[in-house]
Amino acid sequence: MTTSPFTTPVSSRFLRPLLAGCAVFALLAAPVRAAEPEAPAAEDPQNAAQSQPVSSGPIEEIMVTAQKRAQRLQDVGVSVTAFTESMLERIGFKDSTQIVQQVPNFNYGTPVGQGNNPAFAMRAVGLVNPFEDNQEGKVAIYRDGVYQGTLAGQTLQMFDLERVEVLRGPQGTLYGRNSTGGLVNFIPRKPGDELGGFVEGVGGEFSQVRLTAGVDLPVSDRVRTRFAIDFNRDDGYVRNRFRAENFNTAGVRGNDTNTFAGRGLIAIDLDDDTDLLFNVHGSRVDQLAPYYQHQGVLREDRSFCSAEEMQQINGCFDFFDYADQDNHDAFAGSYDRRGVLQIKNVGGYMTLTRRFANGMELVSQTAVEHFSKLHQEDTDMSPVALIEPDFGVNATQFSQELRLVSSTPGPFQWFLGASVYKEEIDASFAQQADEELMCEAFLEMSCSEYLEGDFTPNPLGLFETNDARGRYKGFALYADATYEVLPRLELNAGIRYTYDRKNFGLRINPVDSDLGPFFVFGYITDPAVNNGFITETRHWDQVTPRFTARWHVSDETTVWASVTKGYKSGGFGTFSLTLPTPEELGFTPEEIQACEDEELGVFCVVNDDGTVPEGTRLSAFDPEKVWSYEAGIKGSLLGRVLQYDLNVYYYDYKDLQITFFDEVLLNTLVANVGQVDGLGFEGTIRARPGERWNLLLSVAYSHTDIAKVPASICEDCDGNRLTQNPKWTFGGLLQYAHPLPRGRLLFSTELHAQTDFFGGLDNLQLTKIQGYADVGLRLAYEADAGWEVAVYVDNVTNDLYYDGSIDAEFPIPSTFFGPSRPRTFGIDFYWRFGGG
Repeated sequence: MTTSPFTTPVSSRFLRPLLAGCAVFALLAAPVRAAEPEAPAAEDPQNAAQSQPVSSGPIEEIMVTAQKRAQRLQDVGVSVTAFTESMLERIGFKDSTQIVQQVPNFNYGTPVGQGNNPAFAMRAVGLVNPFEDNQEGKVAIYRDGVYQGTLAGQTLQMFDLERVEVLRGPQGTLYGRNSTGGLVNFIPRKPGDELGGFVEGVGGEFSQVRLTAGVDLPVSDRVRTRFAIDFNRDDGYVRNRFRAENFNTAGVRGNDTNTFAGRGLIAIDLDDDTDLLFNVHGSRVDQLAPYYQHQGVLREDRSFCSAEEMQQINGCFDFFDYADQDNHDAFAGSYDRRGVLQIKNVGGYMTLTRRFANGMELVSQTAVEHFSKLHQEDTDMSPVALIEPDFGVNATQFSQELRLVSSTPGPFQWFLGASVYKEEIDASFAQQADEELMCEAFLEMSCSEYLEGDFTPNPLGLFETNDARGRYKGFALYADATYEVLPRLELNAGIRYTYDRKNFGLRINPVDSDLGPFFVFGYITDPAVNNGFITETRHWDQVTPRFTARWHVSDETTVWASVTKGYKSGGFGTFSLTLPTPEELGFTPEEIQACEDEELGVFCVVNDDGTVPEGTRLSAFDPEKVWSYEAGIKGSLLGRVLQYDLNVYYYDYKDLQITFFDEVLLNTLVANVGQVDGLGFEGTIRARPGERWNLLLSVAYSHTDIAKVPASICEDCDGNRLTQNPKWTFGGLLQYAHPLPRGRLLFSTELHAQTDFFGGLDNLQLTKIQGYADVGLRLAYEADAGWEVAVYVDNVTNDLYYDGSIDAEFPIPSTFFGPSRPRTFGIDFYWRFGGG
């Protein structure tokens, strides 16, 4: 007998696997003794500049460039989590979404499949329901220092990386656009001086095959190259309820995935002081998507559930056989239509670095990216055509950054920078639905009754389309300075001026159905005017300062505090327009009264042919701003056997941007929530308590409180939590190395756990995601000759959980998305040759 996750006690869904993971950690750690401290190695400035890990004690010292210059991780006055190449190999991350598992207060969810508009949230700051492709994320994603503006481009395949840096909290002063939540920078491995490389192969259940390889090919003393590829094939693990008998047939499972990514880097030493780096890359994702699980809106006889039934935890599920969804063996998305997700990317960067005799360094980075996306899904997940959208996107971005950095030792350090960007986005959207279901849902009668017998069904059903066009550009100027006012006491100040200009156009196309424009908008734009596009241009600018104080209490301990302002520009909605009021159009009192009598609302002003009236504008939303107050302490103990990083923060958030469905306009809008307060704690411990042991632990607490929420978004929401906001998150990685002849045996276990969170600002129990814990195990033999073979198991306890959920807005069902992968066994082979 299976149970629903909404009635299963937290002790079984969260504490059981969490305790299991802790037990594994406890058993492994029991015999551990502290190692004798080793003398720190001298730091090589050249290695530091290239951000290579420096051996300075039992724990691998990490160098980062979080503040635009090479620094020890422990010296940075920012909340940073960093992963070196060796750490990434041990953890086994495959794409950018998995990085959240070992980063405090970092969450991820996407309602539409791998790679499509990922909903990264840091300290609960992130997009909600991010299916509008013209929007940009609140957690900025960088690839080798280049901002990835398009949402579909924010899921990257993780391979051949030198380092990943995760900066929590607003980073607008140092990095600029759309980083109110924080940012992640994926830094690829640079070309080496000697021939060498690696090959890795992974095979697992569900016919998963992954091949990753990288090679250094030096051309001369001054020209070096590196090439890397990553290929992954997976038949998918999500069962289709309505085609369950075909589950073992390849190609019919939900989230069946094929990905390919490649990268080529060319490093050229133009002279002893000038370096040039080219980065050319491309990728492709093909997936059968999405993988939803939901609360149904239809009964078994295909009649619609009432609004009251939809709010009941155990109501109205018969049609979708909901009771089985807690069982991984029977688990599935309930869709009938085969969803498709295809994303293509190609890009190129050129980075020029010039070092001057006075110690200054000039960096110029030019970048171009292009993304295309096709996405089809069956949102209602039923065998009837209720909500079946298609999305198509083409996006191109260009950016140029110049940065002048002081690099000579001394009490005063600074850098100046300027950047420009340009982005073009063309998107098309289509929504297909059954005409009779639409009539029953919204009119409670047949289409023939509604049109008094004058109705001819369309073979395509109700097919509504619209097109969006965005032309964005802007620039930024910024400066940052650090001065050692007293021995061991540094004060830092930074400031950035940001200017954003957005020209946006929206076209709503005629509908080839007797119902006319019915569901998505309820109106169309005039195709005879401006080719059907309603356009508008707006600009925003903002000054964002940052102040930091760092006190180096000792060589091993640093205390810091910061005050930072974050900013994200305004924009335009893709699925709504602002229609003029009857008063603005000069309606007579009698005409206005007639509108009220017929209960037409805003649709009263629509012309007889369904077109919007003159004076219709785009639906715009305002910028959002946040002040962040943080303090922390970083240090080492026991001769650098243990390193810790602890910090607390408080947020004062204004005009948070959120996507929601307006029940009056019957449109999807983006609006601003008046006030959000957030506070929390984050802690990370890295330890090497013995020469055979490595330990990484993280814990985070987050509390958010929303206020002044417009009634159109939700009623009585004041005091609720933000979405994607578990109060507690935990992460852990423990590795033990046992020496053997000509090699060593490596055992590691990984843990990620979090408490529950909500899918909407209403904080409904109906769509509450229960807490969970995920434990993974890995056993490997690493040979001195440079090869390694390993067996692993993911999700040891076979726990079922979700990335997120969406509250129901009739007739769209309440939805759970991103189901966990079942317990999965696999094998991994790795071979490094030459310089690696």
